Amino acid sequence: GLAGEIRNISFCSQRIAEAKRLGFNRFIVPFNAVANLDKSITTSDVKIIGVKSIGEAIAALARS
Repeated sequence: GLAGEIRNISFCSQRIAEAKRLGFNRFIVPFNAVANLDKSITTSDVKIIGVKSIGEAIAALARS
């Protein structure tokens, strides 16, 4: 939204699964979506970072 908050997305698990097939292994997702992710996609080779704001997302990118 306009205040910089990260809004939830639909089909987060399916989107991550498809991105994994394409070779991605780090994902920045809405904080609320982390608890609802399908456990089969949260393997040791995948890093999922839940963020609440644009600032948190930028900080997560900077740490990489």
